[in-house]
Amino acid sequence: MVTIPPSRPGANAAGQADPAALEARLDEFPLDVLLGLVAGSRRSGVLEIDGPRPVLLYFADGDLCGGESLDDPTLRAAVAGVSPGGRRDAARALVEDHLVTALAATLIPSDANARFRPGPADPELSRYRFRIDTTIAAAHDRVEAWRVIADVIPSTETVLCLAPDLPDTLDQVLIERADWQVLSRVDGTRNVADIVTASGRSAFDVCSALYRMIVLGVIAVP
Repeated sequence: MVTIPPSRPGANAAGQADPAALEARLDEFPLDVLLGLVAGSRRSGVLEIDGPRPVLLYFADGDLCGGESLDDPTLRAAVAGVSPGGRRDAARALVEDHLVTALAATLIPSDANARFRPGPADPELSRYRFRIDTTIAAAHDRVEAWRVIADVIPSTETVLCLAPDLPDTLDQVLIERADWQVLSRVDGTRNVADIVTASGRSAFDVCSALYRMIVLGVIAVP
């Protein structure tokens, strides 16, 4: 086990970053630095992050190609469930959504450890490529969004129900197809985690839809 020193991250004989030697605590090294080291190595494998919010980040020839939070294991089922007609764009959007969610989990301060495990590129995800700076920026935005959602939905154990009536200020509401797929699973007995599992979508995607409909007054928190 090699710990990355501040002045000289894990390096090989040529002085280049050696991903097989990368191991660091996230409270000591910025995530973008660790991702950059793996990217610079042009190696394939998985950056494993443990701690309270375990995450896997996948690389193919040094390119970041996907990621998933182990607390939200819906990535594979979601990609497999995309209809063949719009598969490429829709699948990429799902992979990116899970990647940003995974990165957001790593940005919440903790003493988690990160370790790169070299190996073959993930066959399902290696077709995708994502810019590190862009996804890190999106992850920061997602952390802020989660904080807003958490004020209304404090836990995935929260049970939701349909509002008995619309607010007095509304005579009708328009529910988009994506939100209806979430709303239809709100029955007063399922909690948020159940709804995420039943929908096959990411936790952030589902919680965002639930948040919108709670604010709108369509869903109530008992």
